[in-house]
Amino acid sequence: MLNEKYEEAEGAGPSEASKIDEGGANPAKCPMFRTINGAAKMIREADPGSAVGPSLIRRAIAKGELKAKRVGKKYYVDVNRLIQYLSDCEEGTG
Repeated sequence: MLNEKYEEAEGAGPSEASKIDEGGANPAKCPMFRTINGAAKMIREADPGSAVGPSLIRRAIAKGELKAKRVGKKYYVDVNRLIQYLSDCEEGTG
């Protein structure tokens, strides 16, 4: 049901529809802010062999290569931007 809803959405083909999480949000259009540790955990859950960890994310933030929001003592990153950053690095543009 949710997949049908997003397949009809603007520019959402079958590949976009498959990216819908259980909450019904379309991650391609909805920011998913997580703590640095939470973002690293999400990446590792999606790819257990991933070398992405909190230190890699912190370095990218410190270099200004990845944007983060600070709330109190914690930093939050948009997981979608993190994935895009990692994709750009893999292609040699980041």
